[in-house]
Amino acid sequence: MRIRFGTLPASSLSDVALVGNPAYGKAIGKWGSRPIKPPVEWVRKLERRNEFYSKLEASILEEGIRNPLFCNSIEQGTFCRVGTSRLWLAKKHKLDVKCIIADYVDRWTDLELLETEEEIRSKFQDQPHIVDLETENKIGHVWIGGLPHYHLDESPEEYEARNDK
Repeated sequence: MRIRFGTLPASSLSDVALVGNPAYGKAIGKWGSRPIKPPVEWVRKLERRNEFYSKLEASILEEGIRNPLFCNSIEQGTFCRVGTSRLWLAKKHKLDVKCIIADYVDRWTDLELLETEEEIRSKFQDQPHIVDLETENKIGHVWIGGLPHYHLDESPEEYEARNDK
């Protein structure tokens, strides 16, 4: 497995996301899956709470996608793991997306190779809470997660409070 970075058309990524639980959704190897398009009831709930998707879409259309998506490339295709809302909206607007890809099948050899946590973090405008390159677990060898939701005007302190529970 190699970690790659590059900008791709959103259309080159799958319309389903991988999740760490093979019992969740239609199983793909050791992963479960779900559509990147959120269920209507979930969109309505987050829109009522804080206009999550409307603010995210406005932010993307104004300044682009701030941070790379995290994807896994396996035999069956390249699937988003983190950033599915951003991918859904990028597909809707036919945008290119920056991706960090855990490439298990060497599908993306033309993309930049990243070897250290520092190289990975250098690709983010807003730093993820977690960059883990050492843990072998049910979600693979690499995990990148916990980006702040700055399109919601969330401060770093609010993000920390929300994620330290």
